[in-house]
Amino acid sequence: MQTSYGFAYVRKDSIAEIVPTEKKSAQDPGQSAALKPSAFSAATPSFKPAVAPMPRPIPKYASAASKPSSAPGTVTNLAPPPIAARFSSLLPADLSGLMPPGEALDPRMQPMQEVVRGNLYVNRTYGFQIYKPPTWQVIKNPQNELPNAVGALGTDDQSTLLVIGRDPLKDSLEAQAAKRERTLRDVYENYRPVDKRQVTIAGVPAIEQRFYGNLGGHDWSVTVTTMARGNDVFTILGMTSADSDLIQIQENVIARTIASLQFIAPQ
Repeated sequence: MQTSYGFAYVRKDSIAEIVPTEKKSAQDPGQSAALKPSAFSAATPSFKPAVAPMPRPIPKYASAASKPSSAPGTVTNLAPPPIAARFSSLLPADLSGLMPPGEALDPRMQPMQEVVRGNLYVNRTYGFQIYKPPTWQVIKNPQNELPNAVGALGTDDQSTLLVIGRDPLKDSLEAQAAKRERTLRDVYENYRPVDKRQVTIAGVPAIEQRFYGNLGGHDWSVTVTTMARGNDVFTILGMTSADSDLIQIQENVIARTIASLQFIAPQ
């Protein structure tokens, strides 16, 4: 007799009954899986686990500038914007007559130390700072054209210019302002005064004059502020093209720039 352990001998007189059985047919794999008891089924959970979504691929149209640079040693330049090395390109041809040089205080005797910090222009040589509009450039070495100029700002399209001059104080503030006005009347054609008033700039009294005039074939809106500080008189001349549709905006920018002047050095 064949068993699962091999062949065995069984005594005939020990057999009580022989029951023949039919060989079971091969079951369909699907049916056998269904007939398996749950205890022997594959340990598969009855719920679907949450799957994190795949990250979206980078679009093909993404620009190379948006990808992080892989070049080693790349350093972002955090230096202040460069100061323009030109002056005559921003200077109307006849502007040199606006600020006749004084008898002393020649700024050409010492190099200008100036720096830009964001929207702030700082002149370390003459100890003052002033607001620099974002679209304006610092004009390097203005004293090469205007001997008494100690700072200058302007736009690249030559439509707006601001010059800061410094001279020795020889008379009262009113007399200095009157002298400057006579000079402006001689330089500008069709001089048309608009306003004249006393103001305070950087904590010191000042006289502000506004007028329109023609210079170099263009009509200009001009603001001139004269102030006395110690033994010096400072003149701030701001001018913008009156032919532009943005004249009112530029006039407000000039007014804000002049009002922002602060002295950072003692008298």
